[in-house]
Amino acid sequence: MTTIFFIGSAIVSTYCIGMLIDTGLATNLISYSLLVERAMGKKGRIGLDVMVSLSQITFTIPGIIFVINTLKMTIDPLFAIDSNPWIYGGLIICIYSLMAWERNIAKFSFSYFLGNLLMLLVVLSITVYCCMIMNRQDGIAPGVKFINQDGYLSVLGFSIFCFEGIGSTMPIM
Repeated sequence: MTTIFFIGSAIVSTYCIGMLIDTGLATNLISYSLLVERAMGKKGRIGLDVMVSLSQITFTIPGIIFVINTLKMTIDPLFAIDSNPWIYGGLIICIYSLMAWERNIAKFSFSYFLGNLLMLLVVLSITVYCCMIMNRQDGIAPGVKFINQDGYLSVLGFSIFCFEGIGSTMPIM
């Protein structure tokens, strides 16, 4: 069921992005906020800006924590030290802040495409590998089901969350 949810979310997201691009081209607006303002007024635009800001913060914080932990786990054994994670955090915040000030996001289009391609390859590789293991006669362990009918709905929100990125479509377009 997880794979079905992921594929369904990818299809819906792709369709919505296509509609958003068509609307942007028809109205000659390449800003998601301006498009929402035209459709829903000033209050709608403010609401969208707040929601996009909050969602981007929730995406950024786990990424920063992951980079900090990865740097600490790499550098500490390499140099036999116990470094302060706040140093890495400050460095990452400085780098991310400088990147955030870049107003022409189209400059990042190649790296954005490359990152998405790599994530797609990783997801496909892991999915195929796991399906091959789970589909064996003996499975990965006794009593482990290929599809768990009890908890598969919890992945629905995660599969939708994975394809969130519509807000960056307009500037890249």
